[in-house]
Amino acid sequence: MDLLALLPTLADEANEIIWIFGAYLDEMHDYPELDEIMKPDRKKVVVAAGSGLEVLFDNDFAAAVFVGDLDGNMSPETKEILRENIGDSNYSVILPENKDETDTFAAAKHIIGVLQNDLSPLVIYGGVGGDFGHTFANIQMLKYIAEQKYFGVLRGGATILAAIPPKGKYHSIRFAPPVGSYFSIFAMTNTAKVTVRGSEYDGDNITLSSNFPKGARNKTKLKQVNITVTSGIVLLSYTDPRDVDF
Repeated sequence: MDLLALLPTLADEANEIIWIFGAYLDEMHDYPELDEIMKPDRKKVVVAAGSGLEVLFDNDFAAAVFVGDLDGNMSPETKEILRENIGDSNYSVILPENKDETDTFAAAKHIIGVLQNDLSPLVIYGGVGGDFGHTFANIQMLKYIAEQKYFGVLRGGATILAAIPPKGKYHSIRFAPPVGSYFSIFAMTNTAKVTVRGSEYDGDNITLSSNFPKGARNKTKLKQVNITVTSGIVLLSYTDPRDVDF
C-alpha cells in the first residue's frame, strides 16, 4: 500500500510533510513509499518519537528532530548519541520517563508548536499496533491534531487512520484506494457533518454521531473518493485487504 497514492491530498508538491516515526514501527520494507519519502530532494521534516529513532538508525535514515525519553527500550549506544547531540530545544527534546503523554503525542505537539500555523500535514508511522492502549492514545492524538486545524495520519501495517478537521486547508481530502475497497468514517466529536463522493453510500451533509457507527464499511465505486467535513471532526479508517488475512 503506497500512502502517497492512497491519499493524494498528501502528494501535493507544495507541501512539506512532517514524518513522525514512533515506537511501534514495523520493518521499514513494509512501506513502499519510504524510498520516495526519504529522497534528499523531497521537502520533508523527519521526526523520531522515542525508540522510533532506533528503527531509523537501523535503516540508515537520519532524523532532524528527536522527542522522547531515554527509557529501557532504547539501546545504550543510541542514548549516548542523544546525550552528545542535545542542542537547540527545537531539535532535541528529552522527556522524563514518568509523564502524562506518549512520546508520539509529545512529538506531534512539539512540532505543531514549532510550525506555528504552517499547517503542514503530519504523518505518523508506528502509531498502530503493539499495545492497544498506545494505539488508542494515538487515535486521540489525531483528534488533538485536527483541533489545531492540522491534518494527521496514522500509518501502521496495512492500516491508515486520518482525522479530518472541519475547517482550513484539509477539511476536504482526496482518497484513492482500489475500486471496491471498504473504508469507514466515524465522528470523533459528539456529531459531525460530512459529504462523501465516489462511494457506494454517497451523500451531502451526512450527520455522524459518536455513539452510532453509521459510517462503517462504505465501499468505493470510483477511482477517487472525496470526503469533505463541514462540522465536527471525522476519523477515516482504511485497511488494505491485500495485506491482511480477514
